[in-house]
Order: sequence, then structure tokens, then C-alpha cells
Amino acid sequence: MGTVGSYAKAAFNESAVFIMGRMDLDITNVNQIKKVFDKIKPTVVIHLAALTNVDLCEKNPDLAKKINADGTKNMTLIAKKYNIPFVYISTSAVFDGKNLPNEGYSEEDQPHPANVYAKTKLLGEEIVKENIKDYIIVRGAWMIGGGKKEKKFISYIFDKIKNGETLRVVNDRFGTLTYAKDLLEFVKERLSRKEFGLFHFGSKGMCSRFDIANFIKKEFRSNSIIEPVSSKEFAEQFPAPRPTYEVIKSVKFPLTSSWQTTLKNYMENDLL
Repeated sequence: MGTVGSYAKAAFNESAVFIMGRMDLDITNVNQIKKVFDKIKPTVVIHLAALTNVDLCEKNPDLAKKINADGTKNMTLIAKKYNIPFVYISTSAVFDGKNLPNEGYSEEDQPHPANVYAKTKLLGEEIVKENIKDYIIVRGAWMIGGGKKEKKFISYIFDKIKNGETLRVVNDRFGTLTYAKDLLEFVKERLSRKEFGLFHFGSKGMCSRFDIANFIKKEFRSNSIIEPVSSKEFAEQFPAPRPTYEVIKSVKFPLTSSWQTTLKNYMENDLL
């Protein structure tokens, strides 16, 4: 189960939520999707299945397209027959982050994908718009969530900082934090109000991974030494191109929670 999906049952009525993992539903198999839909008769689809490993997508563009675009098309074609709302989670990486508008990219800015992953996610957006009448597309930025089970940046450095270890952390890329738990609450509210369309959701302001590490250090009064380094030092480990700025804003629902508050909430809810 992915980062966002791990909060689905808590956000919605648990007894009414059917969570389909890759072993339960192959989104590249349209006949299997039809059988599942016919069996459970969903009233809304929250489509979270995606190949999100940016570097794997870059090395395997056909696989990325098969899952992120073609798989999304299969889901929308069956959902269309049921005439039900369709939720699609996209990414701030649809903007290449080279020319950052004031305070970040909004729903009105023209996408220009930074890598194969973002290209296939943007293609998924276009497919949803083409096939679904009542759709909700939400672009998040740096997704956080999942607690210690989710082996991403914050969970990786969390215990190291608590233990006073020395870390080298990138300080030349910036983003907006999107807490997966809050994102699903946002989706739930849009569905309840029947507010459809394209939305951006995340925290207010921008931070680097270096800023995040220092915030965690300060919260725990840790003796960790956080050394700022360039992203170029990790280019071999993470070869896919990435935006310098993954900073978003919203002209529809202005972002209100600061990245510091969002990060603190995540730590208190999922990591402590």
C-alpha cells in the first residue's frame, strides 16, 4: 500500500472502502478492472496506483507509460460506464521548476514535465479530463506520510537525527510539503461538496531537505551535525532530472498550513 493509500480507511468510512493493491487489481488489465467494478459496484474511485520511482521511470519509460498513463486510461474507461466521480493524484513535477512564479506554481500555470515520471502523470491527467465528467485531480508536491514503514527521506533521517548522527543533506532543491493524510481529507471535502476540477494541495511556503533536517534537529534538541551539500553529489545515485523548485500554490483554495506546522503534525501523528 502506498503513502496516500495508507490513510484511506481512516479518512473515509472504513467499512465502505475497498483498497486494491497490485496483487488484487492489475490496472493494465481492463477485463480484470471490469470484473472488480461489477463485483463491488463502487460509487467513487480514488486512483492511487502509479509507478512513482522517478529513476526507475527514467530507465523504463515504456513501463512508466503502461502503468501511469495506460493503466489510468483503463480505470477511467470502466469508471465512465458507471458514471461515478474519479479522483486522480498527480504531482508538482509536471512543472520543471526552472522559472518559479511568485510563491510557486498554481493550477493556472502551464505544465512542462521535468522527467519521464512527470510526463506520464501529466498524460494521466489529460486522460482523466478526456474520459471523466466529474473528476478531481490533485497535484501534491513533496509527499510525506506513512510513518516509519515508508522508507522515504524524513523517515530515513528521523532516527539518525534523534540519535545525534552526522548527515549530509541537499540544500539546493526546494519544495512544498504535502501530508498524505491531509490530502485525503481535502479530497473527502471536495467530494462531499461536489467540487470537481484540478486542484493544488500542500503546505504554505517552501523548504529544502536541509531545512527539513534542521527543523527536526531543533525539535529534538539533537546534537546532530547537518552538513549542506549540492544535489550534484547524489547525481549518480539519483540520475533522473528533477525540478529545482517543486513549489506549488493554489488560486482555488489558498494553502494555509506552513511547512513547519505540516511537518510537526506528521511527526507527532506518525513518527513519535
